[in-house]
Amino acid sequence: MTAYLALARKYRPQSFEDIVGQQHVSGTLQSAIDAGRIHHAYLFTGIRGIGKTTCARVLAKALNCQEGPTPNPCNECLSCKEITAGRSMDVMELDAASNRGIDDIRELREGVRYTTARDRFKVVIIDEVHMLTEAAFNALLKTLEEPPPHVRFVLATTDPQKIPATILSRCQRFDFRRVSAADLVSHLQRLCTAEKVEADEAALAVIVRQTQGSVRDSLSLLDQLIAASKGKLTVDWAKEVLGVADRRWVLESLSALLKGDAGKAIMVLREVFISGYDVNLFVTEVLTNLRHAMVLKIAGRNRELLDLSEGEIDELQVITRETNPYDLHYYLQVMLKAVENIRKSEFPLFAAEEALVRVASASQTVQIPALIQRLADLEQKIARTQALPPGLFPAAAKSPPQTAEAQSKRRNSEAPAGGEAGPAVPQSATAPAEQEEQPAQEIKLLPAEEYPIAHEKVAPSAAEAEQPAEPVEEPAPVEEPPPMEEPPPIEGTVPAQGPAPQRTDAPPPYPDLAEADLAEVWKGLVAFMRERSDGLLATVDSRLFEQCVIGGYDDGVVTVVIPSGAKAALKDYNLEALMQDYLRLPVEVRIRSSRKSLIDDSLAHDRKRRKQERREKLEQEMLDLPEARHVKDLFGAQFKVKVHEDALEEEE
Repeated sequence: MTAYLALARKYRPQSFEDIVGQQHVSGTLQSAIDAGRIHHAYLFTGIRGIGKTTCARVLAKALNCQEGPTPNPCNECLSCKEITAGRSMDVMELDAASNRGIDDIRELREGVRYTTARDRFKVVIIDEVHMLTEAAFNALLKTLEEPPPHVRFVLATTDPQKIPATILSRCQRFDFRRVSAADLVSHLQRLCTAEKVEADEAALAVIVRQTQGSVRDSLSLLDQLIAASKGKLTVDWAKEVLGVADRRWVLESLSALLKGDAGKAIMVLREVFISGYDVNLFVTEVLTNLRHAMVLKIAGRNRELLDLSEGEIDELQVITRETNPYDLHYYLQVMLKAVENIRKSEFPLFAAEEALVRVASASQTVQIPALIQRLADLEQKIARTQALPPGLFPAAAKSPPQTAEAQSKRRNSEAPAGGEAGPAVPQSATAPAEQEEQPAQEIKLLPAEEYPIAHEKVAPSAAEAEQPAEPVEEPAPVEEPPPMEEPPPIEGTVPAQGPAPQRTDAPPPYPDLAEADLAEVWKGLVAFMRERSDGLLATVDSRLFEQCVIGGYDDGVVTVVIPSGAKAALKDYNLEALMQDYLRLPVEVRIRSSRKSLIDDSLAHDRKRRKQERREKLEQEMLDLPEARHVKDLFGAQFKVKVHEDALEEEE
């Protein structure tokens, strides 16, 4: 019995034309061989199982073929056959995952120094090159940059981000792409025909969706299905063997989510779980179809963006017929976060149920575009109500103001029986006793300006026109106080544009400014500016004020030293007025610009002074300790104490 050869090895491409879905790489290499511009180092990157190592072997055959270098190796000569079988002495394949040390690279460097055994080039193929150590990369660097003329390097990796930039800059890089679903299904159909296996296109599509564009993974799954099938390869059998949930469940769950029916979605998930399918895979399928539905709504039936058959696209169109594409985008965001939580959860079933409920609840929320549309409709309705007729309040029209005759009739009806009768009333104006007039209903109306519609002026009634208008007393005019004159600005200061400082009658904080600590005075001024109610330092960089110092005080004149170039930043602040408001003294402020070094020296002098004061204080506290007094009494001698420098550092 002969050993079985897997499909991935049996149908490995032996020429550039046989490589599936990588025409951009094959065409470039063939053109380079035709033009004689063969680089000394190539780097092939891409996901697993898309032909990186296979392309490197085909390139080695194209370079060492007896008819070459040729873009189409013959696969008949001794060199091509040995490379295909993996027995060529001039083609070295190194697995960097297991031979990743510096000793392996040293051995490789020694081997490439010698000429070829028989062929034209010595081709070195390093697979998974990103697994090499840093020292191994450094050892390979010089040889890769200037190899012997008979050596060609081909590096293959699935993670180019881990390769040093010094290696990348010395190679020609080719990025291998994922194979499209259509190309991969066609390739699997050709292999099934060669193997005399009958397979449905839908079954092959299920395989392709599980492998995400990897040719080797697709061939492995196809090999598994062929071995497990008892005849024709059907889609139901493929889903059962691969553990893929039935598409009917996926569509039912998706339809329930879009309709906001969380209960039905959970029931479908429970059925999937009881049937033994992976919950994570099922939720991933729902997520994938939700993405397909969004793309279908936005881009239409674009086969380059949708890895679905025509029947599956029709099913999605029916489900999402009344769904907004922007709503689908929002549901997809919620589902992506939910899938991530499912993968991290110790209870995937419960996490999946929570995810479905979250998405179903999201479908019932009102999105921002819908709210904007409602506001636009409301504005149109308000605009239409601007042209209402004058009789806006019918209840008020039924009870007009009472005339003089009505008031007289009411007084007669309210008069006592034995009392004096009122003035005579015409018979036509009297009403039967049993029909006493009810008092008019009082209606309280809001002022016209509080209604969002315009009111028209209604002409007064005849009775209102007969009544004389009551005189309205006009309010006496209020005399405005004369404007206050602004004091002239003090020379050497910048006029303030903020609010004027407020004087208080409190005693000044520094009665004798000549003996005060000028650094503490400036700090107090900065704190005073921060505590002001008008927020004087709300928009100012406080570090600018911290760099300023008071250079001196002499006969009522305070000299403020500011950094060079800071005068423009301080132009909005009247430092003299602020200083007077803070000190409560009639001082004059002079501003002097200085280099930063002078300010730093002043600050350093201030720190040195505070450090010396702290040293003296700590030494005195140590001398006052009972132990120190005991030593002094015992020996009767003076002794000194020394404070460690760490104890003198100020706390931040």
